[in-house]
Formats: sequence, structure tokens, C-alpha cells
Amino acid sequence: MKYGTKEYRLIHLWINRTKPRSGICEDCKLKTNTGYSNISGEYKKEVEDWQELCDKCHYKYDKDVLGASKSQAGTFRNKELASKAGVLGGSISKRGNAPRNDSKIAVYKGKKYYYSELARELGVGRQTIAYYSKAKTNKYDIIFV
Repeated sequence: MKYGTKEYRLIHLWINRTKPRSGICEDCKLKTNTGYSNISGEYKKEVEDWQELCDKCHYKYDKDVLGASKSQAGTFRNKELASKAGVLGGSISKRGNAPRNDSKIAVYKGKKYYYSELARELGVGRQTIAYYSKAKTNKYDIIFV
């Protein structure tokens, strides 16, 4: 099944509804953000064909075991892990490193953030940051560039 297709998204929606996440990686046993990785690479609708992995282990499994390319080997929520894995590089000031569909920048406590990174920092959704960008005031004192 090709990465990014409708079928790919639907099978991931199915496993997320069918098997609730524990937040513990089945490989490294760390309690962190996790997602489901297909074991066989055949994307069967069988719960036993899926494993719950952290971003780092998911990337490693997809790349090493399934032979996926960097762009296919999982999505990193953690910028540090993504940088180590070679998915992202450089600093936030380079626009080429913006997460997909996220090129808007805001300043919070003197530091520049993409909206998605700022949302993660504040523990809110990206939509909340977008809402504050259009509002006259916001409770976080964010400056939108």
C-alpha cells in the first residue's frame, strides 16, 4: 500500500479506533507519544499485524525492516528525533524546514516557532494558535509574524 494514499490513511484510522494506544512503545518500552506500525508491510485489517511504537522505533522499523524511504518512514512529532534521523535539518530560521503545510511563524517569549511547534509547546491544538492569530488579543502574548 502506497504511503499517503486514501487506503493508507483509512487503515491507520481503523487501527487507531480498534486498538486504543497505551502510550508505551512495544520495542524500547518508553512511555511517550506512540503510533501504530504495520508489522508485515501488507496492511491487513488484523490487530495482530500492528505494533505500537514511539516515533524513533517506528522510523527505524519502517526503514530497516520494511525498507521504506526517509519520507515514508513515519512522521516525527519530536523535532530532535527527526533531526537525528536526518528527516529535518538546520534551524527554525530556514523556511525550507517547515513541517508540511505549516509555514506560518509566531514569536513567543522571544523565540520563533512554527504554529505546530508552538501548539506543542503550549499544549494546545494548532487550530487554537491559528484562532489566536486572527483574534485581537490572546492569553499567551504571542506575536504573529
